[in-house]
Amino acid sequence: MSRCLSFFVILFCLWAGTPVSGQTVRGVVYDESSQPLSSVFIYLKSNPHVYASTGVDGIFLFNPQGAKLMDNDTIVFSFIGYKTVEQKIKNLDINSRLSIQLVEQPILLDGAIVTTKAPRKTKNAVKLTFIQKFKEQLEKDFPKVNKEYRVVSNVHATKEGKVLVANEMMEKIREFPQMKENGRDSLDIKQISIKKYTNAGLKEGLRKFVEKSREESLAAGKKKSKKQSDESMGAALSGLDTSETGINKRNLELHKALWEWSGNLKAMVDHLDMKPKNWDITYTDGNAILTYRDKKGFLGILRYESMIHFILDSDTYSVERVSESVEVELNIPFGYKLKGEQLELLNVLNIGSDELEKFKLKHVYGDIKRNVLYLDTDNGKFADEKNLDANVSLLDNKEQVLNYNARALAKVLSSGIIK
Repeated sequence: MSRCLSFFVILFCLWAGTPVSGQTVRGVVYDESSQPLSSVFIYLKSNPHVYASTGVDGIFLFNPQGAKLMDNDTIVFSFIGYKTVEQKIKNLDINSRLSIQLVEQPILLDGAIVTTKAPRKTKNAVKLTFIQKFKEQLEKDFPKVNKEYRVVSNVHATKEGKVLVANEMMEKIREFPQMKENGRDSLDIKQISIKKYTNAGLKEGLRKFVEKSREESLAAGKKKSKKQSDESMGAALSGLDTSETGINKRNLELHKALWEWSGNLKAMVDHLDMKPKNWDITYTDGNAILTYRDKKGFLGILRYESMIHFILDSDTYSVERVSESVEVELNIPFGYKLKGEQLELLNVLNIGSDELEKFKLKHVYGDIKRNVLYLDTDNGKFADEKNLDANVSLLDNKEQVLNYNARALAKVLSSGIIK
């Protein structure tokens, strides 16, 4: 649960960038139902740093640098969950209002999972043999070579359909598997370009929250030593650094977290409980599906369930995709009354709704679905796509419900080994 919530905390701490000025291209972006799409990124393919984003009504004003757009350049329209649209400038009447339609392309989050189990009398023996062959194939598919990826990542956070934060980053990622074995960070990520959008109300709410926290910390400092005052302020403003350095650091952390899951698949499998009761084997459409289940609970207060599906080639045991679903549920019998600062922050995130005067947290539900798709190369398996869909629901003792969603997609543009 902490991973799910921390993912949202990082998202809500991001701030928007400022579009550049210059010649203006106007238009509107809508979906297949003719509904406007907000927070769609519009940028030059030749220079992704030059960008704009649509407002709540789907309207955009794109102001690229320079006095004139070049006919051979391309404007890109990008929105997670939809097919990217590219328009050659020479084919557009940029003096008129453009009308751009995006077609939905859902993120692959669920596959056809067959639940039929192997016969009971041979179940454990089949499982143990199968798992051993799978682990042996992992050694062949993932040799200890250093890899380099060029990736574009998209992240959107919404509250009941309203976009709060949108972020698109192009980055260079390098993996060093042997460094991980020595206890060192095996992932190096460098930002190439970044496009950011933050709901104006959320941005203003965060600004006021930071200022108030700073003022309260300074006031408290008058009654404490300077060291205690600095520590108090540091705690109050933790994660809310609004400097350019702080923004860039959070962006990198967010996209790194998206990429890291199952980055070392062998290590991930080695850390799973190998008792046969936790595993099942099923077959469908030429694939074998090896499923790992983990379930925990505590007195009806806390429930945790996790399933990891390894979708394999049924002949070679080679992994094609890894799909995980996690559900976490917390019930607080008498509720937990949010304190002043906690309630203030919740109201910041409750953008577009009536302000909450009090909130006694009674129930928390979170679910995460994530996938990794792999690509075969002469140098072993490489990641081809990573995606995530996370939901958090907060319920109080008066049946007030707040629903939040985060979706992320990391698509590999190119990959290779580091020689």
